[in-house]
Amino acid sequence: AIGKLPIQEVTEDILQQLYDRKREDGLSPTTVSYIHRTIKMIFAYAVKHKYVAENIAEEADLTFDKKEEPEMVILTQEELIEVLTDKLP
Repeated sequence: AIGKLPIQEVTEDILQQLYDRKREDGLSPTTVSYIHRTIKMIFAYAVKHKYVAENIAEEADLTFDKKEEPEMVILTQEELIEVLTDKLP
């Protein structure tokens, strides 16, 4: 999504749009954070070798709306037995 841009042209807004688009495409927050960490390491390398002046990925907002996360359902022992026995022949 940003691979064709020279690193000097990548902005915080472009990164945020990338992260938002990945979430809209159905990627989990964990997967998007892995993408972010990779980009952050790329920018750290670019700063070290003076391709860019600062690591703009440091300021990215990776907060996602909690309602987007599926709610974990914890079954009681009785519910678990019911589910398991219902599936058995």
